[in-house]
Amino acid sequence: MSLRRKTLLSVFLALVMQATIVEMSEAQPVWLLPEEDRAAFTLEILKPTLQGYYKEGIKFSSSVWFIGARIPVSRQSALVFEIPFSHYDEDRSEDYPYYYWEYKAQNMIGNVFMGVEFGSSQSGVFGRIGVRPPTAPDNMTLGAAFYSWRTDYYRSNAFVPNVLSLSGFFGGRARFSSSPMQFRGGIGPTLCIITEDDADPELYLKCFAQLWYVGTGGKFGFGVSGNTLVTGEDLDFGELVGLEFGFSGQLVFGNLQPGISLRVPITSGTIALDKAVGFVIGLNLSVAFGVPSQESESAWGR
Repeated sequence: MSLRRKTLLSVFLALVMQATIVEMSEAQPVWLLPEEDRAAFTLEILKPTLQGYYKEGIKFSSSVWFIGARIPVSRQSALVFEIPFSHYDEDRSEDYPYYYWEYKAQNMIGNVFMGVEFGSSQSGVFGRIGVRPPTAPDNMTLGAAFYSWRTDYYRSNAFVPNVLSLSGFFGGRARFSSSPMQFRGGIGPTLCIITEDDADPELYLKCFAQLWYVGTGGKFGFGVSGNTLVTGEDLDFGELVGLEFGFSGQLVFGNLQPGISLRVPITSGTIALDKAVGFVIGLNLSVAFGVPSQESESAWGR
């Protein structure tokens, strides 16, 4: 094992150990406020508005889906799962570069996430550890995978082939007395280990900061999320850091919570995000199972 690989692994393990000390739960979708203390199913459908030559020939049916589940195993922990899916279709003219127009309709299942969340709805801090084994195919890099990286840069590792991702996350939440407003923020490392050859792993640092209104009829929040390549070399700040401004809103109809989200790139990240994407629109649905505890109802003002 190379010195760089040993150093990255040591740094990652130290950060993950800190993440496991804290409590609370953080659902995989950073722009969906988690349904706490109950089992829940989530569905996200995301569609970017691409710009310039990035949008040429891409059909309206192209979209990225995330299907998630949260299964409590105790009052302080839960198992979380997520299946990323991408449908990509295009209609290029024959004078377009061959490596684009030969890639037509593709349906791709990415790297599945499996993890554990810690805590309860009464805690002010939260944590999660998890893994994405390399389940994504490697024959759709210039089609579905490329499209998906620009649709959700925060979770772009969900569609990178031949990569094993190990992640840890911790953060905090602050309520403003009896007000329905609350602040949520978090940070954590993701170590991407390339499984196909002997290439060095890459270390990313993900973070978010949001302000939420949580009422009896809905949840509405805005803020920023970021995905930073820590191990990048010869790149400026805008290329190392992929920042997005986001808004999310969910209506509450008992156990059903439909919603909408909007994200706008601020910096380019490693894939020219701000040049390729105007904004990303999303539709989502959360379905909770069971009856929330009295503590959870009091905490969220339901």
